[in-house]
Amino acid sequence: MTLTASSNSTNPLFVAKLSDVGPSGESALICRGVLNGSRLSSMTDPQPMDDSKSYRASIELDATAWKFSRGHRVRLSISGSDFPNSWPAKSGIVIDIETGGENQSLLQLPVLTADTKKSPEFTKSTKATYKSVATDPPEWRTSEDPLTGNVTLTVNRASTNTVRDGVEFTGSDSVIFSTNRNNGDESRIEGKSTSEISYDAVSVRSVAVQKIDSDSKFFHWEVDLTVTKDGQPIHERTWKQSFPRDLM
Repeated sequence: MTLTASSNSTNPLFVAKLSDVGPSGESALICRGVLNGSRLSSMTDPQPMDDSKSYRASIELDATAWKFSRGHRVRLSISGSDFPNSWPAKSGIVIDIETGGENQSLLQLPVLTADTKKSPEFTKSTKATYKSVATDPPEWRTSEDPLTGNVTLTVNRASTNTVRDGVEFTGSDSVIFSTNRNNGDESRIEGKSTSEISYDAVSVRSVAVQKIDSDSKFFHWEVDLTVTKDGQPIHERTWKQSFPRDLM
């Protein structure tokens, strides 16, 4: 899509979401696109926006294939944040979008007509024996302190998958997102991912613990990985690095 917009911030976040809205009002998210305001002209040479000017930029939406049914509507939503899919944005940011005139914002979608060439035929795949069972219901839990503005989102999920006879894969993920509505610069993500595969009386298990912290100038990233075989450690490694935020 092509967006013509201005903002009271020199570095806003532009988030575009394309949805299918049914006749009764239900909606399905089709795809999304995210663009940092400092990357309107270049992804490698970020520059702050001038809050007194309007800018015209192209936001690439995720690749997808979708057919709108008769009676359904197309909805395009523009916002300045997409937490927790993108890093928290500062609060108080206002985005103005031009919707008319020569520089109006545009959404371009392909349209199939009666004379469109026939769709390609694909060979049918063999029936998979893969089975997946959620061992615990997925959990999304939020909490907020109205006095300090601190917001926490906790996500937990786990499942067991039978790949084929005698081979079983078990995985679990736990993630905690922490930020502040008044100061998104200082945010944190802590996550733990556990994967275990069992076959022929052998069990291999990996546990990865990751932390990402940010301040006004840097992202700080750390990962600890431990791999065991039948309960005995066979590999350990730690990665740690800091990256300049570079107008992010």
